[in-house]
Amino acid sequence: MDFSAVGIIILVLAVFAAGRALFRRGRAPEGPAFRKVPVLNRSETRLHSILARNLEPLFGGGSQLLAQVSLGEFLRSDDRGAFLSINSKRADFVVVDRDFNPVATIEYQGKGHYGWTREAAADARRRDGIKRMALTSAGIPMIEIPADYNERSVLASVRAALPYGPA
Repeated sequence: MDFSAVGIIILVLAVFAAGRALFRRGRAPEGPAFRKVPVLNRSETRLHSILARNLEPLFGGGSQLLAQVSLGEFLRSDDRGAFLSINSKRADFVVVDRDFNPVATIEYQGKGHYGWTREAAADARRRDGIKRMALTSAGIPMIEIPADYNERSVLASVRAALPYGPA
């Protein structure tokens, strides 16, 4: 190995070490900047509060409410194409039992859910249909909550969709 090769190796190691130090301090040395945003918007946060307050009477003790969960985290299929069709789709809310088995999903169809064009609405209905089919196949209710909900309508929708009483 000649001196230039050793110099290049030392330079690469120095750049790598400097990059690691910057990452440890929470800054990327270069690339796009990111910022944090809330996981839920205002309407979703209000719905979450209603669901959380009523979780035990609706779903039984030990139930938990998770938000923005990828369907691929709790659904499996031996058909790779089928799995890929749902893997990146999210459920707004997933209710799980004490062992983290999914019990129900809750989809909030907010004001912008169907978009502002006929094409956007058709695409939203298609995506919802894929979710509904996958969840139904797995025996998990998909409870849809419209944009103009209130606590009474949410509770009625959840009760109507559940084929059983609280666990």
